[in-house]
Amino acid sequence: MEFYDSGDLIGEVTSPPFDFTAQNLSLGTHNIYGKMFSGSEFGLTNFITIVVGDQVAYNNSENNIPGTIEPGKYDFFEGGLGQNISYFDNSLNNEGTYRTDEYVDVEYSGNTEGPTLGWIDPGEWVEYSVNVLTAGYYDLEYRYASDIAGGGGPFYLKISEQKVSDDIYTANTGDWYNWQTGNSQNIELNAGKHVLRIVFTQGGFNLGRLNFTYNRTLDYNPPLSNAGEDILIVLPNSTASGSPTYPSPIKAIFLFFI
Repeated sequence: MEFYDSGDLIGEVTSPPFDFTAQNLSLGTHNIYGKMFSGSEFGLTNFITIVVGDQVAYNNSENNIPGTIEPGKYDFFEGGLGQNISYFDNSLNNEGTYRTDEYVDVEYSGNTEGPTLGWIDPGEWVEYSVNVLTAGYYDLEYRYASDIAGGGGPFYLKISEQKVSDDIYTANTGDWYNWQTGNSQNIELNAGKHVLRIVFTQGGFNLGRLNFTYNRTLDYNPPLSNAGEDILIVLPNSTASGSPTYPSPIKAIFLFFI
């Protein structure tokens, strides 16, 4: 049985149960599959997609809340394109002029507005690594522009698969570059580090800076996780390891069924 990574042969196993370990996978997305031979005939297994690398804050700088998020500075993926990892964009090209190696449509609108999202379509989303300093209900001021007669949106905020804001709409501003400020309240955030997702139910607007300000305490006590003291584990010499500066070798074990 031969094993492939996106068409490249990476190893073979000659006897059942055909376990295979893929070692030193590079950062990025890998499509792994097997080809099982019986004489001159063969069959293909299912594909397994493996993502190697982390989603990290843009410029390795988390967004503190209270504070401001510039929407064009969404998270990036260490292994390359962040599509389906730190964002999803319907068009596989950047219609704007900022971070042109990614698919999210971002324009840099000068120092006043910063990098803004445009060409927004229904179903798209972007994510941001945030650090909420204090649990509570927050108010949001957001910059927007729309040249659609009835305005645009809605969009909403989500953390850990939970919707944390109401649906947020934008009014017509008379031009795609005529920026105004909107407001939304009662955004419920727990303290700590999170990945904040902006989900676009509909488009029809451009989105600029989002400024979060603390309003009041939560009306319940959020659960706290206590995993105990740190534990130091000494790995055997046969185990792969690496330094914080360079990615460690990656191993993956596959068992396919056909």
